[in-house]
Amino acid sequence: MKIFAVFDKKGFPKAFFSPDIHKEIPAEAIEIEEAVWKQLITNPKLVYIDGELIDTTNKVWEEGKGWREKTDDDVLKEEKETQIRKLNQKTKDYITKILRKLDWGNTYEEALSELQNSALDTETRILYFLKPKLDDITLTQIREKIALYLAGQYTIEDLQKDLEEKSFTQEEIEKFLPLFAEAAEVANLIYWAEEVWEKEEELEEAILKATSIEEIDRLMASIQFPLPPGGRD
Repeated sequence: MKIFAVFDKKGFPKAFFSPDIHKEIPAEAIEIEEAVWKQLITNPKLVYIDGELIDTTNKVWEEGKGWREKTDDDVLKEEKETQIRKLNQKTKDYITKILRKLDWGNTYEEALSELQNSALDTETRILYFLKPKLDDITLTQIREKIALYLAGQYTIEDLQKDLEEKSFTQEEIEKFLPLFAEAAEVANLIYWAEEVWEKEEELEEAILKATSIEEIDRLMASIQFPLPPGGRD
């Protein structure tokens, strides 16, 4: 059986063709031996350049120069890239685990989307509640109050006093407080997720500055993400 293949510039096969099953063979295709084809499809580290099979396990591609032997710097760079990918996934998995426990979704994307949608929905309901007596109120101002509350710089007593001064009745205030608490709870989770990613960025920067694989291992072993609101994961 004749086998033809099209390779990229690094020597990795992009496609294989056989006259038995393909009516047309691309002009750029190269005929290769069946034994070579079998090795290429079973070993993703093999490349085929100028009629020669090359094992790239301990080699690195350098633009304009081709394949060369890996140096210690290459190995360290690859390890950094590998561990940063793992760190990114650990971060997503940690956030997802917490939000799944709180019934915010089963995947990272779903949970974050539900949180953001809930935040906007709750803030909009607050806006509509306040508008009749505070016609100049904005979503930005509402978010600022929630942020101050979560930072401990604004209390429920402060909120009640502000609403009383704007002529809200006690009945209206009692209806409003659970809505404000709901918005604060959602915002708190969003802020927490942002803090987790800030921690990830710190670790990623430390990994990029590491000078040895041992140092990277120590950094990965020391991962401690911020606890969610409530203090338990």
